[in-house]
Amino acid sequence: MGNKVFVIIEDWRIDSGESGIKISVFSTYKKAKEEYFRLKENYLIDYESEDLKVEEIIEDDNTFIELEGTNECNADYFNIKVMDKYIED
Repeated sequence: MGNKVFVIIEDWRIDSGESGIKISVFSTYKKAKEEYFRLKENYLIDYESEDLKVEEIIEDDNTFIELEGTNECNADYFNIKVMDKYIED
């Protein structure tokens, strides 16, 4: 079956048109979750606006987290996902 790892995918866009995707891999859910909360804090500061709508899902089975921020007045957007994946030996 392979080894389980935890992946964080960051997908972001700012109103000026700049965008990016970053993928990080962690050996444990604990490490990925710690990084997720660090990223969450940074994104909420960077995208701070009264028009920012934020939705967060944290599943209790320790395999999935998602945070999405959208701005109703411009094209600002971010999405951070933590999920488990299996890799081949």
